[in-house]
Amino acid sequence: MEHKDSLGQGGQLAAGSAQWMTAGHGIVHSEMPNPDGNVFWGLQLWVNLPRAQKLMKPRYQSVAPDRIPELSVARRGPFVMNTQAELEQAFEDYQNGTLISG
Repeated sequence: MEHKDSLGQGGQLAAGSAQWMTAGHGIVHSEMPNPDGNVFWGLQLWVNLPRAQKLMKPRYQSVAPDRIPELSVARRGPFVMNTQAELEQAFEDYQNGTLISG
């Protein structure tokens, strides 16, 4: 994916990479698929800055795929836990009616 902004900054995001961008003051940003025709998936998460940081200097932080760890989150059914033991406890609590209280 190609990204660029109104300040002349930009670059390419490769498969598996991530980018943290703080838009800040006076910037217009865009992302466009590469013209090679390959299909890809992307995800954007927008986080609102506190008022005091709204007009900060724009910045980018790119993270290469080899710097992004892949973990394997314990999951089954509707539960996502940190360990297999926690997952088993969640199922037990659910079956015993003690998962939800109040």
